[in-house]
Amino acid sequence: MYEAQQNDLSVALPNQVNRGSMRSRMADGKRVLLVEDEESIAKPLVKLMKLKGYDLIWARDAFQGLEWLDQNGPVDCLFIDIMLPKMNGWEFREMQKGRKDVGHIPAIFLSADSNSAREAEMRGEIFVAKPIDLSQLERRLNEVTETKGK
Repeated sequence: MYEAQQNDLSVALPNQVNRGSMRSRMADGKRVLLVEDEESIAKPLVKLMKLKGYDLIWARDAFQGLEWLDQNGPVDCLFIDIMLPKMNGWEFREMQKGRKDVGHIPAIFLSADSNSAREAEMRGEIFVAKPIDLSQLERRLNEVTETKGK
């Protein structure tokens, strides 16, 4: 698992960004598990979301994600890459939904494949296209976590 360290935080941000202004009032320390095999996507996303006040945990594949959930319990939301090695994001979701303690967790699927957007819609899942628009991802995250709390 990758956890952003204090000295990592400037890597993903342009120099002119004021880090203090990045914190989101909507974050409230929400905990998110990111299941993503591409380090070039995961590390910057972890760093940026942490700067905004989210607790983002990164699992490099579906098996590591399931193991993390089994050991640590529920999170507020899952960010799931669809094109994962060994077990794809849809298979991960089915296995996660079948687990008693974590089956209720909402998810946002991530992919650069336009066919995945249609499949997500058919499955009744939320989709955000890669490259990821951080403001769109944050809006969708807040939508699913607020709905979950109702």
